Amino acid sequence: MEQILFDSVEHRTSLSAFGQACSPPAAPWNQRVLVIVLVEIAALCIDDSNCDYYIKRSYANLKLDKFTESKRDAEAAINLSPDNPKAFLRKAITCFHLGEYKEALKSFETVLRIDESTPGIRQWITWCKERLDRSKKDLSPVIQENEAELKAYAMASVEDIGDAPLPATPGGSTGKVKHDWYQTQTHVIVTVMLKGISKDDLKVHVTETTLSVTALLPNGNEYSLELDLAHPILDSDCVTKILPSKVEIKLKKRDDIFWAALEGDGTPALKPASLTSQSCASDSKREYPSSSKHKHDWDALAAEVAKSENEEQGEGEAGLNQLFQKIYSQGSDEVRKAMNKSYYESGGTVLSTNWNDISQKKVEVKPPDGMEFKTWEK
Repeated sequence: MEQILFDSVEHRTSLSAFGQACSPPAAPWNQRVLVIVLVEIAALCIDDSNCDYYIKRSYANLKLDKFTESKRDAEAAINLSPDNPKAFLRKAITCFHLGEYKEALKSFETVLRIDESTPGIRQWITWCKERLDRSKKDLSPVIQENEAELKAYAMASVEDIGDAPLPATPGGSTGKVKHDWYQTQTHVIVTVMLKGISKDDLKVHVTETTLSVTALLPNGNEYSLELDLAHPILDSDCVTKILPSKVEIKLKKRDDIFWAALEGDGTPALKPASLTSQSCASDSKREYPSSSKHKHDWDALAAEVAKSENEEQGEGEAGLNQLFQKIYSQGSDEVRKAMNKSYYESGGTVLSTNWNDISQKKVEVKPPDGMEFKTWEK
């Protein structure tokens, strides 16, 4: 094997094939990166004057969090090729991870001077200046709100950096992934339309007032969602569910209030009406305005639903079916007609209980976000 690898300069191309054979795509990423390091070491034994070998090994060491070694290889590449923008870019990114922002900024500016078309270079310069400004003001350490996106972009191979997406700006989301939310009396449910996401590729972090979601998408890009919540939550009671077509994050409200918005915008919350002393003293059940002639014990029904939630029964489609069956069985004739009409006319995509709203019109098909409605062909 040594004869094949080191016999002569003509056998340099054998190194690439050797590396691919030792690190197939199914191998763990750290094993593949380690093989890259070994192959580049072998390549340098053949020709230590090739700066590309140092650049690739610098990238591999960065993937292994060996920042000092990564910086040393990048500087070796710069010494061999002082006008190589890839070498300066590799050094700059490594210095950024080491917290050496002044040196990183200098290297990024060199990259811009050599090749101003380098993707993302101006954004890197902006980040460096922000870090330097914060350090001058003696502020606390930089909040790593964008660390996942930043690291993913920094780890991108120099050769493919033109195809790598820029990290997301703080507070926003990358890509075209949609998110939505709705609420109950006790919870706020945030739905993110992430398809085919595994547990290992998803990170959800919640605090009393914030929600952070990062995910590695199937196409290799990274998604980020950062929200400053409108009202406090009980972060210890939050639950995340990964479904085939979406991710659901169930946030427990700290206070029994109606949220007018998901994110904080100064909109006051709508507090539930306080009970009068007379109603508190009596045992009579609360009644809500309704056109139905049937009377229902809504308090008992709400307590039953809350109990089922606490016991985490009937999750997923089974839980929805149980809820719909309960509404149908206990609803008025108008409620049942509305449910039947909306279900059949919309192809099962809409379920309404308001007969006055849909009785005089056809219910349109409204498939869920990210899905397309199709009819069976004969």
